[in-house]
Amino acid sequence: MAISFRTAQIEEAQAVAALINGAYRGESSRAGWTTEANVLDGLRTTVLEIESFIQSNQAILLLCFENEDLIGCILAEKKAQKVRFGMFVVKPTLQNRGIGKQLLEKAEQLVKETWQITHFEMIVISCRKELLEYYKRRGYFYRGKDLPFPLNPSVWTPKVSDLSLNVIEKTLHECTNSPIN
Repeated sequence: MAISFRTAQIEEAQAVAALINGAYRGESSRAGWTTEANVLDGLRTTVLEIESFIQSNQAILLLCFENEDLIGCILAEKKAQKVRFGMFVVKPTLQNRGIGKQLLEKAEQLVKETWQITHFEMIVISCRKELLEYYKRRGYFYRGKDLPFPLNPSVWTPKVSDLSLNVIEKTLHECTNSPIN
């Protein structure tokens, strides 16, 4: 499978939002292992939010294509001397093929080259143990920092109570074989 990467253009905001929402929520997301359909209803993002990221000089929205088909994306937001990755998705029917690993590596390298930043973080719903394990294999570690789950009833609704978020981190010089705590 030949894939390519490039940053998002404003005219792609609707397609990007559709990819993200389809990979995280709803029935289409159940085709992959990264679905949040069991814990949240509604959307993950909006076209307006995607447009704001594309236009921001503090964000990079990296897209992944197979031929001309949009199959993945990851958002890098500059936060002082670190970058927070989010909206990291691969089309559900293409998951488990190494595309996500390539996309994350490409995003980490792009951030390093663009902003000279090598400290990254992600925020993961704490009950998503399979995602936390995936990121651990990519060198991200949980260091005990949690955040409350944000409320946004106009966009999403929790299906379960007591959701919280784990902050996971990686610095490029860290060894992926380090203990999690």
